[in-house]
Amino acid sequence: MKDRLKGIGAVLLVLCIGLGKVAKVAERSGNKATQEMKTVVKKASKVVNEATTKMSESPNVQRGVIIGGSRAVQNATRSNAQTTSQPRMLTCPRCYGRGNVQGNDGYVYSCSRCNGTGRIFVK
Repeated sequence: MKDRLKGIGAVLLVLCIGLGKVAKVAERSGNKATQEMKTVVKKASKVVNEATTKMSESPNVQRGVIIGGSRAVQNATRSNAQTTSQPRMLTCPRCYGRGNVQGNDGYVYSCSRCNGTGRIFVK
C-alpha cells in the first residue's frame, strides 16, 4: 500500500513539475505577445498623429474633417470650421428637390420650406 502511495506521489510530483514548466512558457509567450501589441499600438498612434498633423497643415483639407489627434488640433479645426464655413444651397429635405409636396387631402402644393425651388440656403 505504501509503495502505491509513493508511486502516485511520484507521478503527481512529475505532473506538477511539468505543469510549472508549461505555465512558465505560457507566461513568457503572453508577455512577448503583450510587448509586441504595445509596439504595434505605439506605431499606429504615431502614424495617426503624423497624418493628423499633415492634414491640419494642408490648405486643401476642409476644416473640421480631421479625425483623431490632440484636443488642441480638434478644437482649432472646429473653430476654423465655424468661422470660415461658406453658405451653400442644398436639396430641400421636405420635397427632395421637386418643389412640391402632396398634402393629406390629396392635392399637390408648393413646398413651404423651399417655396417651390427645390433648394434651400444653409449657412
